Amino acid sequence: MATQRLTFRFLLMALLAVLSLPAHPQSLGMLLQAGLVPGLGGKVLRLETGPLTGGESVDLVVLPATGGEAGGYLLGSGWGDLLYYPRGPAGVCLPPQVWVGTDPSEWQWPPLPRQVSPEVADWDGDGHLDLLLGWGGLLLWYPRVGPHMGAGQELRLADGSFVAQAVHTLSAASGHLAPCVADVDADGRPDLLLGGEEGSLCWARNTEETGFSLAAPQPVMTPTGPLRVAGRARPAWGDVDGDGRPDLIVGDAAGRLTVWPGMPTGLGPGAPLTMTADPPLLGAVSPRVEAEGRLLLGESGGFVRALSRAGDAWQDQGRLQGQQVPLDVGSAPAVSLVDVDGDERPDLLAGEAAGYVWYFAQQAGAPQGTFRAAQALTSDGHQPVIAEGGYAWPLLVAMAGSRDRDLLLGTGRGQVELWLRTRTLVRGSPLTAGAGPIQTAGPLTLSVADWDNDAKLDLFIGCHGEPALQTDNIQVQAGQIGVFLNAALVRGALPIFSKGSPLDVYCRRPGSSALGLLRGLGLTALVPVPGGVVPERFLALGERATFLLNCEVQPPQSPLLTLPLPENAPPVGLLPALYSAWVSSDEAGRPDLVFCGLREYGLVCTFPAAGLGLR
Repeated sequence: MATQRLTFRFLLMALLAVLSLPAHPQSLGMLLQAGLVPGLGGKVLRLETGPLTGGESVDLVVLPATGGEAGGYLLGSGWGDLLYYPRGPAGVCLPPQVWVGTDPSEWQWPPLPRQVSPEVADWDGDGHLDLLLGWGGLLLWYPRVGPHMGAGQELRLADGSFVAQAVHTLSAASGHLAPCVADVDADGRPDLLLGGEEGSLCWARNTEETGFSLAAPQPVMTPTGPLRVAGRARPAWGDVDGDGRPDLIVGDAAGRLTVWPGMPTGLGPGAPLTMTADPPLLGAVSPRVEAEGRLLLGESGGFVRALSRAGDAWQDQGRLQGQQVPLDVGSAPAVSLVDVDGDERPDLLAGEAAGYVWYFAQQAGAPQGTFRAAQALTSDGHQPVIAEGGYAWPLLVAMAGSRDRDLLLGTGRGQVELWLRTRTLVRGSPLTAGAGPIQTAGPLTLSVADWDNDAKLDLFIGCHGEPALQTDNIQVQAGQIGVFLNAALVRGALPIFSKGSPLDVYCRRPGSSALGLLRGLGLTALVPVPGGVVPERFLALGERATFLLNCEVQPPQSPLLTLPLPENAPPVGLLPALYSAWVSSDEAGRPDLVFCGLREYGLVCTFPAAGLGLR
């Protein structure tokens, strides 16, 4: 009954998310304060010290030190969130503060895609900084930047018309606008630069000595005409070439940074900014120039990177660090728990959309579940393990029965790579089944368990539907789980897999022994729940919810996956939709914690297994 009440609350939250448009960011605030399912938990894992994160697709602004405050960094996300990281000692920020979305009545899940781009300026001329916010297609102004800001209102031009509407009319485009305060015309008054989602850039001249009174917007002109980049224009203003004049720096959707140098007569020709970055920048970037001269980049994965000038180039100084930051894997987090470093403590292993495999070592002498910052899993030659086509889904498992764990790596190309462990990991060939390689219709997901009770591990293969793959010989379609039996003749030998068979899910109504075929769950992955030689239960990850399936063994027939259904009701989800999941076990082999990788933020949260009815 408790599980049904919980599930009803989850379904109601999902319905409200579709029917309502929030006035403020809120979902990340819910995660950090109450967990994924308020009332039940879903605690977000944190790092004692780690990289600042805003969730995903970060746009940022630097808050200057004022009135005894050290200042800090305000991060907006692609999911409508706003986090503030105050500066701390030794260059490490203090724990994040949720500035909006602290009211439980505003919480919702799943979040709506809604980019937030912050800027600060004394908009009303009262001597205090205010918050300017690009929020979707709106431009908002909040008096007195801080955790207790006044109510927001739309930015207006001097003639009373809305700034956003005027910009959309000028560029014949709609969508998100990213604000940046800059003295574009060098008259000593701050103007307003606005980057458009389609790649255009315009500015509105300020005619007021204190505060802002804006004239009609106009395109930013360069020697070759109106400025335009390859989508998602993110402007920054500051001296990056060391000549004492402010320059215009624009990040775009392709991850490029272009600099238009400031000249006495306007902007000079644009040129790519030369920099080094490790790991490389992937996806859109959002730049800001600090007063100290550093160039900060908001990354599409949610992090903030710092660059410092070295001659004519910019060198990567690493990601900004903070205390008690959310453990952020990056986009598409595929998580499992395994002892990676051999210290007999389980570590968090995680793949992500860029193809890298990271592990977060469990911290010695700290409470269980306290992890250190990410390290890259490396192969022979100490090169990072990278999945072909990105979307790494890693499992370290002793497939051949030895103590050494080999790496099974699901890839964005829909195949499984086998990395054999000698002294290090050595990449082998993609796993085959039948006459060719295992192939799915999208980024591959995988898990292992002994399905046929023959003391050999078998493969459960699924896939995410996006991005879809155009390829031949697909064995597992989107929304489907396939089982590939290990047909090795000798236990302990390298696995040989038979051609996959699709797994059907059956439904059983209360008080009935009859089974019906259940379709339409949109399954993406199957996760065994510890207990028994053949698992008695599985978490089935679906496109809309996560279900708990029973595994009914009826020898000599193959096991059956069943989902109990309420009387005259649709299937009931145990949890919201997850990108990945892993169920850990305690010393007695019982389910302990459920680790959940969240598609929406790249964060990892945990539920006690007992609270979900798994013990």
